[in-house]
Amino acid sequence: MRCCISASTFQVVVAQHSAQYHSTAWLEAEVRMSFGGGSMVEATPKFVWEKIPGNTLTTALPFLVKLSAVNEDKELMVDYEGNVQISALACTVCLAEGFDNNRLGLWQPACLPAHYEHGFDSEIVAPDSTHSLFLKGGNDSNFGMTLKLPTPNDDTGAPVTLPLDAESDDPSVFDGQFRPDSVSFHVRTDNEKADAGHFILGESNEVNKRVAQFQFTKDGRMGLLGTGGTTHGATPYVPNRWYRVELRFDWTKREVAFYVDGALQQRQIPFRRPTSSFIGACALGNRDKCTTWFDSIVFVKETLLFHNAVVAQGGYIEAWVGPLREESAKMGFVLRVEDSAGNVGDVLGPLWPLTRVEGAQRAAINNAALADFTELLNNDSSSDVVFLVEGRMVHAHRCILTARCETFRGMFNSSMREGSKSCQEVPIHEVSYRAFLSMLQYIYGGAIVVPEDLAVELLGLADRYLLSGLKLLSGFTLARMVSVETVARIIQAADRWDSPRSQLKQLCLDYILANYEQVVSHPVFEELSSSPHLLLEIARSAVRIVSPSVCATQSTSSSTSSPRPGKRSRH
Repeated sequence: MRCCISASTFQVVVAQHSAQYHSTAWLEAEVRMSFGGGSMVEATPKFVWEKIPGNTLTTALPFLVKLSAVNEDKELMVDYEGNVQISALACTVCLAEGFDNNRLGLWQPACLPAHYEHGFDSEIVAPDSTHSLFLKGGNDSNFGMTLKLPTPNDDTGAPVTLPLDAESDDPSVFDGQFRPDSVSFHVRTDNEKADAGHFILGESNEVNKRVAQFQFTKDGRMGLLGTGGTTHGATPYVPNRWYRVELRFDWTKREVAFYVDGALQQRQIPFRRPTSSFIGACALGNRDKCTTWFDSIVFVKETLLFHNAVVAQGGYIEAWVGPLREESAKMGFVLRVEDSAGNVGDVLGPLWPLTRVEGAQRAAINNAALADFTELLNNDSSSDVVFLVEGRMVHAHRCILTARCETFRGMFNSSMREGSKSCQEVPIHEVSYRAFLSMLQYIYGGAIVVPEDLAVELLGLADRYLLSGLKLLSGFTLARMVSVETVARIIQAADRWDSPRSQLKQLCLDYILANYEQVVSHPVFEELSSSPHLLLEIARSAVRIVSPSVCATQSTSSSTSSPRPGKRSRH
């Protein structure tokens, strides 16, 4: 996972990882997946974000985000059905330090010339960096580099100032009780079995004030030091390789989650000292003599703007995000994914939504333009194709239809009769005139109001003509129509034509189970006899609800029943 970032320093940190953000935006997370027989199998999917068109986002309206879980061969993991949270976050970079300018920023070298030397390496550098800090040597009881976070001057009340090399979006967070949500850094060592690469965070650098302590260990692992010499999240490492470490803090529970290269190693790690309640200092060092490198040290505070919990289906993840706070138009925001095991991956962003006013104005301008296009529909003076539906003519335009509809694009570009420009009339069968005209109104003008009496037919038409947006609009209308009298027909339509990841079918199933007696006794329910697979699905779902109550009833009945026949009861 890459760290993300807001305001002016967004550009600094995102630039370091732009290839990750703006290409496929891989998100790595280690999840557990359940297969047949109840056995648990370790799996490590890669989550791929679908592109989000940034120029359509507004603070006022929700937007749809999509991801897919793929394996190492980039094949869809159809068995992945984990619980996933998508969160929109405004991230404030409280402190970001790299070493590209060959300066230490807030870091101070220890006065231990016989033990440590430091410098800036231009050959061994962290990803997207030009110079990285190295520490050569080691010492059992002293650090090679320390940092004391600034605090306000109590005497003058002057605001915190930082050197130019230490970038911050908001220095005011250093109020003496600094509690970042995450701290990340790059680190590597040249020794495969050394006590090295210490990155220590605490109220101060005293042993009894520490919050978390990362280190490489003599047994070839890396992790967070615990009590009694234990290593939390112990993870094998190889020398001479850069790792990106992220520590995420829960200041209420005083716990840390430990990630390496975007994969969770362990969460709920207790603070090094349970009484520590903020970060005021940091330290870098080695115990054993070796060389370690550090870079891209970033302290971040996050503000949750929105989150949505969803269940992945067949390896796909879809979630609606928003509306967002108005200030996110200025601050920007990032999207973060996390599964039920606490694993997270790279964030997507930064994204910059339009304000409510600008979004509304742009929507009005777009609607006016679409209204002009819609006026062309059924205009016989400019059309170049005529559809015959139920004996009535509908005048349309090939260029608009091919631009907006894959099915029409294939039809008009094919070698069939309809593909010839000399073909002016195209008969359309098995569809009503009103439904076909409504579909064309959607193609020409975007979102339409789907009439209730056409909703099922339009859902089928949307499937036939590959119009996912019209499916969604039809689903909105059908969801409002679900009742005892309609649910049987709607669930059949959803099962036949709706998107596999739509919630319409599940909505119908939930309604049937909640109103079981009324639904199954209604005459319309008999229409499901033509869909035995749906009847089986309903029966199996009902069993999961009925079985516990039946077992309870049987248990109660057996405990109060009279003695078995043939046995005399004792007096």
